[in-house]
Amino acid sequence: NMKNKGTQLGAVLAAMLLRGKIIYEENE
Repeated sequence: NMKNKGTQLGAVLAAMLLRGKIIYEENE
């Protein structure tokens, strides 16, 4: 269960990073 939660957190972080990267590149 702990491992599952860690995987979820990693997925959320990855999505946030990806979205932030897209926003950042569009602002350039």
